[in-house]
Amino acid sequence: MPTTFTVDSAGEGIDVLPDSGGSNDNFGGVSGNGGGGNGGNDDNSKGGSNESEDQSGGNKEEGMSMSQKLTLGYAALVGIGGIMGYLKGGSQKSLIAGGLSALVLYSVYTLLPSNPVLASALGLGLSASLLGVMGSRFKKSGKIFPAGVVSFASLVMTGGYLHGILRSLH
Repeated sequence: MPTTFTVDSAGEGIDVLPDSGGSNDNFGGVSGNGGGGNGGNDDNSKGGSNESEDQSGGNKEEGMSMSQKLTLGYAALVGIGGIMGYLKGGSQKSLIAGGLSALVLYSVYTLLPSNPVLASALGLGLSASLLGVMGSRFKKSGKIFPAGVVSFASLVMTGGYLHGILRSLH
């Protein structure tokens, strides 16, 4: 019978603790995780897992957090947008701005697990800047792509980075 783990990601780090009991539903070869022996009110029963359990030996391998996934997608959007601006209009400014923004966002992606406050502050500054620049272009041109898409993504990411900073202050 494989050992199941519950991940508590509410604190500063991620604590992997053995599950305190509950059911062991075997659904299609994947072990289920019960709520625990005390009605699921313990700290070990918080949902969300950033780690997966190896079926053979119980070894855990870390996965990306949602913040990292969104940051990586945002970096790709900005980088590809810069390349497209260069290819379609010959704009070296778009290429340089998109490339540098993507590099900064990649550094945010790599810093998130080890220093989330610094990473979120860098991401907040860049996404707010992109929101201002691309938002004004969208307002002026009315074009959905690229200005509208990047503006919307920047708005979402600005809120996400701000949330990350505020959450770490608790």
